[in-house]
Amino acid sequence: MNFRLRIAFAVLWLFSVNALSAQIGFSLPIINGAVPGTNKSLSVRVSNFDSIVSMQYVIRWNPAVLEYTNIDLFNLPGLSIQNFNAQRALDSGFVRLLWEGPNSFPGVSLLNDVSIFRLKFKVIGPDTSSTFIRFTEITNAFPATDFEIVKVIRPDSTLAAFNELQCNLVHGFVAVGYTVATTSPDNDPLALSLSPNPFSENTRAEFYLAQTADIQVVIADAAGRILFQEDLPQLPAGKQGININKAVFPAKGAYFLTIRTGSQTSSRTLICN
Repeated sequence: MNFRLRIAFAVLWLFSVNALSAQIGFSLPIINGAVPGTNKSLSVRVSNFDSIVSMQYVIRWNPAVLEYTNIDLFNLPGLSIQNFNAQRALDSGFVRLLWEGPNSFPGVSLLNDVSIFRLKFKVIGPDTSSTFIRFTEITNAFPATDFEIVKVIRPDSTLAAFNELQCNLVHGFVAVGYTVATTSPDNDPLALSLSPNPFSENTRAEFYLAQTADIQVVIADAAGRILFQEDLPQLPAGKQGININKAVFPAKGAYFLTIRTGSQTSSRTLICN
């Protein structure tokens, strides 16, 4: 039986992301330089997690790169290992979450950046291998699991269900034996920023030049393959920006933008949803 059928209230589907005051967010980290044979932990963190009644979704990875070992550090009422298909996660490459809060009203609320649980893996892939860890749904298994987050909408306490396109999902990534270069925003010589990020259609990269400079823009995938490259000669000092269309990206996932001048380099992770 589909999980949503266990909800004994009328559910209002919201199809427009623009109608959301703040998107519910789930994120997993990027782990660089993972060593084969070591253990890695990835915490699932939330944002705008307000008045949530229930959740169901799947987290997927490449089982040839990461071997599931455990799930722990539960931080939701009633959430435990029993809410996951952990007995099948070892060889399947996915884990299914089905959770319903103890009370439909007022739902469960958490502060931003709080971890709700932690996934634990053993790195079994060789050097230069990698895998995404994605929030998604699964339809080719039994039971099928739609991505669905149900929350209380005020002021009339209506229940609304959100699918994966209506949530802000930042997928994780594990690079084995190498590092995907990213520049810390606090130490960025070009003050590179992306907005929106994650994005579904377009994003804009903005950066600051202390003096006139030749600029090179490079977008690469997680394996280092260059998808886009452009040289911009003699950009003047001050704030600059470029628009990036989703047509650059072959699929949803994490990519890497690098802006180079003659002496400075800044990089950011791009999340295409």
